[in-house]
Amino acid sequence: RPGLRIANFGTTLLVADGVVGLLFIAMAGVAGVWQGVGLLVTLGVVGGYLQVAVMSWLQRRISLDMLGRAMALLMFLFMGLAPLSAALSGWLVGVVGLGAIFAGAGVAMLVVVLFGYVATPIRHLSET
Repeated sequence: RPGLRIANFGTTLLVADGVVGLLFIAMAGVAGVWQGVGLLVTLGVVGGYLQVAVMSWLQRRISLDMLGRAMALLMFLFMGLAPLSAALSGWLVGVVGLGAIFAGAGVAMLVVVLFGYVATPIRHLSET
């Protein structure tokens, strides 16, 4: 839904990322399967919205002669670094535990969102 915005595009991205951070923190306290399923479904909906919104925005902003290169770089970031992240997370689970991984990821996400809102112009980002 292109009209689904909070103030503007940048603020919407920051709020959605903040929600993702809160969902990760909540994952640290999951005690039952139904709780995990509910959080993961919500996380999937918000994450899917973010990916479509950001990819569409980038594809409209990047010149056509550079679009292939830019998309290749983004796919490397999304798909190429995921196995490394999974390996690091798997190792960290053995060191600090699963709850700490989720809580730490959520807190880190909220810190990045707060930094993005306070110290960068992303909160003023528009569709055009």
